[in-house]
Amino acid sequence: MLRTIVKLLLSPIKKTVFYEEIQAWSMSRDILSGRFSEPELELLEYAVKKNEIVIDVGANFGMYTYPLSKIVGDSGRVFAYEPIPFTFRTLTKIIRKLSIRSVSLSNKAVSDKRGKVTFAVPLQTSGQLMAGQAHFVNRNDDHPGKETQVRWKHLTSLTCETITLDEDIDASLDVSFIKIDIEGAEYFAFKGATRIIKNSTPSILIEINPWFLDGFEITLDDLVGPFYKLGYELFRYQSQKLRKMTASEEIVEDNYLLIHPKYLERFTDLL
Repeated sequence: MLRTIVKLLLSPIKKTVFYEEIQAWSMSRDILSGRFSEPELELLEYAVKKNEIVIDVGANFGMYTYPLSKIVGDSGRVFAYEPIPFTFRTLTKIIRKLSIRSVSLSNKAVSDKRGKVTFAVPLQTSGQLMAGQAHFVNRNDDHPGKETQVRWKHLTSLTCETITLDEDIDASLDVSFIKIDIEGAEYFAFKGATRIIKNSTPSILIEINPWFLDGFEITLDDLVGPFYKLGYELFRYQSQKLRKMTASEEIVEDNYLLIHPKYLERFTDLL
């Protein structure tokens, strides 16, 4: 056993595999115990029902993937997208450790067209990837507010394949829910999902960070305006209640829920 551990530590490739295994074990434990969590997870039992089709864009280590799979069950489906190779491999191990069968994993980035995209990936002081903060390299982070948003000193880069949801998800499937958190690039993912959004009008849990949007020269109206035209309303989850955002209210960095009238009744108890 000691000889095996030494070999793992001495080999860069095996060291990475060893780290992935440790990370997968740790995150699996934290997901099951609730330590890896955020308040909006409580919305899933309202937003999603058994046997439904849901999408997790920016799946990371499966914080949302796992509970979504438990809700939809074996007859439902979770399409989970995680483009960063290390995170994807770790997520694959987590899915296996948690015995999840209703998840389709994709190691691709979701955008407005099929092709390739370069990610800027922040590094910890240890040299490990801060994969959860990886972002499209064309996002400009050199603008006012940088001192509170940029929490790293060094970056590396990697190139990933991109897909669009409209191309990747069969047109016959009715999608009830999308969770998306991709560091300001949500606008591009929505452009590539116009068919799904128009035909299925799924509830959408989205992280909105105005500073990220500024980095892409995207306005808040660019992001949510098309949804308002379809009849959607924007809500924020606070103190176990959903509160509708008013037109004059400032949008700050947080998770928000876009709900179409088709699904509004599901959230009655929270409104």
